[in-house]
Amino acid sequence: MPLARMCASPFVHLLMGMNNLYKVHVYWHTLPDLPYRVLSTMAFSSMDHDRPPVYFGGWEFLADRSGRPVPERDDDDLDVSKTRRSIKRAIMAAIKILKDLRIVVVLSSGKAGQNARYALMLSPGVGDSTATHSIDA
Repeated sequence: MPLARMCASPFVHLLMGMNNLYKVHVYWHTLPDLPYRVLSTMAFSSMDHDRPPVYFGGWEFLADRSGRPVPERDDDDLDVSKTRRSIKRAIMAAIKILKDLRIVVVLSSGKAGQNARYALMLSPGVGDSTATHSIDA
């Protein structure tokens, strides 16, 4: 079924961030791969009717959905700890790109046991993003 027809469907409310994901696809398709995947996951995991949409799912969820599965935490295994830190750094670097472009805005910082919350400014001009969506990788 074409995306435009799906968005007009009475069942679209069951798809959470489908309209938000559509905006990412239309406006931000020139982002580098990882920031694009991270933003797509944030958009699809947020509610379409929220203004602005808010993502609060955590870095591990973003990593997993971006093709970088995070191993379970094991404080006794140095390789697992190193892998987790490396993946987290990559995801946070992708989020920094999105913040620098003002596509995402931090609403609250993450703390132990509490994920950060991000407002998503998906339409051009909403977050005062760059007018040309061309990004050098």
